[in-house]
Amino acid sequence: MMRPYALLLVVAACAPAEDEPALFATRDSAGIVITESSGPSWPDGRMWALADEPDLEIGEQVGQPEYLLSGIVGGGRLEDGALVLCNQADRTVRYYDASGSFLRQSAGQGAGPTELRQLNRCIRRGGETWAYQVPALPLKVFNGAGELTRTVPIPRPGGRVALVTDVFEDGSLLLRQNAPRRQMPQGLSVLTGVVMRAAPDGVALDTLGTFPTGRWVRGERVAFPAAFSPTLVEVALGELVVLGWPERMDLALVGPGGVVVRRIRHNASAPQVSAGVRAAFVDRILTGPMPAGDTPYEDAAIRRAIVDMMEYPESFPVHYRVLASRDGELWVERGDGPRDPLPQVAEPYRERTTWDVFSVEGEWLSKVAFPAGFHPLEIGSDYVLGVHHDELGVERVRLYSFAESDAPGGQ
Repeated sequence: MMRPYALLLVVAACAPAEDEPALFATRDSAGIVITESSGPSWPDGRMWALADEPDLEIGEQVGQPEYLLSGIVGGGRLEDGALVLCNQADRTVRYYDASGSFLRQSAGQGAGPTELRQLNRCIRRGGETWAYQVPALPLKVFNGAGELTRTVPIPRPGGRVALVTDVFEDGSLLLRQNAPRRQMPQGLSVLTGVVMRAAPDGVALDTLGTFPTGRWVRGERVAFPAAFSPTLVEVALGELVVLGWPERMDLALVGPGGVVVRRIRHNASAPQVSAGVRAAFVDRILTGPMPAGDTPYEDAAIRRAIVDMMEYPESFPVHYRVLASRDGELWVERGDGPRDPLPQVAEPYRERTTWDVFSVEGEWLSKVAFPAGFHPLEIGSDYVLGVHHDELGVERVRLYSFAESDAPGGQ
């Protein structure tokens, strides 16, 4: 059987027979279930939509500190309707009731046993909040009451740093260990990474394969992410891992040992990169913000070197983020517009986004449009929780209900 790396990079000839269903087809290929969609399966052009107004909004431009949000890097809804939010600026894990009133907070910035030195992401699993600091620091796990229940060290296979990309329901960690960037040749090249699953005890490792993780450009003085590079998708889905390299819409569901059990495909095409988009990228490199503390990038000569060595693709990635809903559906964000060309800079994407929804069996169900400036954190059966940035950059968390609507086309 082919390894996942090859399966992600090679698309087998798969022209459907004339008698196959027009919208959704399933076939077997050497023990792998291949699902292919040419359009959403909901009839009559129906699609899911968000309610016109949020059911709940938390956040203020000025006011009490517990309602001032800055850098929400994760969150979710508890069984009683309360919300938990991870606020990066002060390293707090905050709790609000179902009406949005502040209840309490945990963690906070510091080096103490219950505190966080960094906070780059929060992952919600099994009613717990896993606070990810940086690869060199352990994960800290908080329960629904905000109590620290345990500290989980991050494995270092071969003595090298590994990134935590997701957490399974049983507490296993989905890890990626990137190849050293210093070994990349000059010019445009693909950075690869080994994807692994670490057992809850942090000892046993299951290697799923080596995959492309992103494109980089290296010059004499600096290496930098290539403009509009695809980025490897890695998502825990039940006992499986969803992996995808978004040059095309082709998601692989991978089991133990790197065995691919299902492929999810549809006929999406990637938008073209225009001259205007390239010009905006150059302007952002030369004049835009750079990560705090990354002092080499504050050097005008370094910025000019990045612009001079950059190479541009003809098209954007087919998709960006992939989220697994609490019901096990896959939500795939379309690559229908440029994202911030500097992945290190945490600035909100201000345009509307469109998401395609797939069942766990791989059927394309519907599409959903999200408002401008809204970024989902968690998707439930009848709601989506996410972060919204207004025109002034003020950050708020919103919870929307889902509704069905009749929309023409559906594609």
